[in-house]
Amino acid sequence: MKRVHLITYETDQVDKALKKITSLLGNFAWINIQDPKDREDNQNNLLLESDLPKEPGFIIRSGGSNSRPHQCLQSLRNLTQSAKATGEWLRRNGIEPHNCHIFNPLPIHHISGLMPWWRSKCWKTNHTVIQPYLMRHPEDLQNTYKDVLQHGYNITSLVPTQLARLLKCTEGKQWLQAFSIIWVGGAPISEELAHQARQAKINLSPCYGSTETAAMISAQSPKEFLNGNSTSGYLLEDIEVKTSKNQVLQVRSSRLALALSKQGTPQKITNAHGWWESGDAAKIITKNGKKEIKIIGRIDRAINSGGETVYPESLELKITNYCRENQVPITKVLLITTNNETWGESFFALLRFSKEISKSRKELYLVQLSHFTNSWLPQEKPIDWIECPGLQVNSIGKFELKKWKTWLESARNQKK
Repeated sequence: MKRVHLITYETDQVDKALKKITSLLGNFAWINIQDPKDREDNQNNLLLESDLPKEPGFIIRSGGSNSRPHQCLQSLRNLTQSAKATGEWLRRNGIEPHNCHIFNPLPIHHISGLMPWWRSKCWKTNHTVIQPYLMRHPEDLQNTYKDVLQHGYNITSLVPTQLARLLKCTEGKQWLQAFSIIWVGGAPISEELAHQARQAKINLSPCYGSTETAAMISAQSPKEFLNGNSTSGYLLEDIEVKTSKNQVLQVRSSRLALALSKQGTPQKITNAHGWWESGDAAKIITKNGKKEIKIIGRIDRAINSGGETVYPESLELKITNYCRENQVPITKVLLITTNNETWGESFFALLRFSKEISKSRKELYLVQLSHFTNSWLPQEKPIDWIECPGLQVNSIGKFELKKWKTWLESARNQKK
């Protein structure tokens, strides 16, 4: 009997795809849910079914640690364990999982969109798929779900780009205010977004997880978020963490995935002691005997400058906060690495202004930012500030670095 099944789906037929998946899992199948935008199969044609674990599960694409994309094998047992740990987190926050209604606006070929559905199966609760169109039109979103959101504990998961869009209008804020828990992951939320959410009394729960860990391993309670906490929250019950000498976050758990090698063979992602190394640098904070995680930045974006490791995300956050506090109309900031003869590596700063202003006003703001960074260490200061009108994140809230590096090279060549 065939054990690997490729599932293709249209975004308006998610429920139909999930019914088919449920049936296949009963036959101990392994399911590869394909991105609706990508109809090309990849490593699965190399995968020998005899190499698969005997239990059923999913083959899910991951960005990978250190930006090495790969396919992960996550067993149904691992997903169930993840759902159980998340359910215990809910109970600690005063909510019984079976009393929840899960609203899911995320794509099911990602772990972030697959797990809400599987949690609903494990918790025996309602699961509602939200169409992408509605997430882009908050007024229609609010009207569609106004009645059902008035009852019980409503839970959803968002990425920062979705949150930002909803916070821009009254209908979006009203929709968000109807939720008891809104897990936000995929990328860190900016201080500006956090500030807007707190002002609107939105029950955000910033969290941290990955495909390799079967979704979240930590989550912050809405109460802590509204009180100003800026971490990714306390660990779930089945998770151990530590950091290496260079602050790279390492995770140990019985729900870690296997990865497919280039030859299509399942292999462990852990070292001999069971630790998986993530692609993020982090600080682990212990309070009252409990550990919480604060993400510092991606290690693949870190630079070694003047003998020091510098994480551009922390500098971008400083610039963004300064702009917000001083009414500088800049909505996006991205630091791009370049070689530097003195320091080894340094940054160019790409900026997107939030409104149309004169060239002379823009130049004044850039001078203002240069003055702001004068007190920074030499290896932290951008060597130039460049306006990039099209600068934006992708659908999951992340900058596509290769794209913007190419844009920068082109912009610099045009100036020569």
